[in-house]
Amino acid sequence: MFCGNCGKKLPDDAMFCPFCGAKTDLYYDQESGSDAWDGAWDGGAYAEEPAPAAPVQQPAYTYSENTYVKPESGLDSFTNNIQAKLGATDNRPVTHEYQRLGGWLALIAYGCLAGAILTPIEGVISLMGMSSLSSMFAGYLDNMIAVITLFIVIVCGATSYLCFKMFSNILKKDTGFLRFYETIGIVYIGVIVLVTIVASSYMQATLGEYASYLMPSLTGNTIGSVISAALIFAGWTTYFVKSVRVRTYFGTDEYIRKSIFCKNVTPPVPAVPDRDF
Repeated sequence: MFCGNCGKKLPDDAMFCPFCGAKTDLYYDQESGSDAWDGAWDGGAYAEEPAPAAPVQQPAYTYSENTYVKPESGLDSFTNNIQAKLGATDNRPVTHEYQRLGGWLALIAYGCLAGAILTPIEGVISLMGMSSLSSMFAGYLDNMIAVITLFIVIVCGATSYLCFKMFSNILKKDTGFLRFYETIGIVYIGVIVLVTIVASSYMQATLGEYASYLMPSLTGNTIGSVISAALIFAGWTTYFVKSVRVRTYFGTDEYIRKSIFCKNVTPPVPAVPDRDF
């Protein structure tokens, strides 16, 4: 049976459409059927008209075999192709949209992919600028420019790899993805502090007493960078741990049990049963 208002497939015994709330033909058949009150004679008097039955409240969204799942989009097809190439496995039939990559989780995943692609381009642009700077100050800043160039190459290469690894872990539904993300956060903050220490030592060695004029600015930037990085990583970690979409997509709470900071957090209830491993 199909809804006459929205066209969705309905159970044969449905009196209301769970998608748009419209009454079905079965509802009107029962209203006009033989069970309707017709003022029948009952023991010497007309029986009182029965009170109208309360409308059957159908859930707006169910998880049964009749659950409506949105048609697969172009992004879904693209994601499925990548998951197949990465060897992702999930034996559950798709009965809920949370089983597909979507929402903030998709934004994070494809943001990581964009970072993996754009970071090397940004690195090349930075190296071109360093090359121009080297030609302008030839013989004066050669050592510093060489160190900065090496730093740019290492940072861009590592960032591109980590971004793609995070993207791959999410699409493969790797249960170690959260621990990997937490590790990135720890290393990132550590690198900020280490770079600040090295830079301050270098300035004191090369600039002497003049370095004291630059130290407050360097220290303030470092503190601001550490605080902002910590807040960002804490916010996304909370999302990963508390989100029903993430829990349903991965089909297990093992990623929480493997977490560095959140292993004792109670996981959310998934929208559909977990997958088999």
